[in-house]
Amino acid sequence: MSIPPNQTPESQAMDEMAMMIRKLAQALRKAAPEHDLPQKALDYLKRKGLQGRVFRG
Repeated sequence: MSIPPNQTPESQAMDEMAMMIRKLAQALRKAAPEHDLPQKALDYLKRKGLQGRVFRG
């Protein structure tokens, strides 16, 4: 995978980690909806400006 011209390798890695956290939060929410950890993780990403955009095809 090539790095877009407006992104450094570090910012690309940060974006990929944030995406993985979102995926893990979604999986945990589905498996154990009573846990509050998924929402805490997503709130953290939002506070740090890492929530990103969700693109659906």
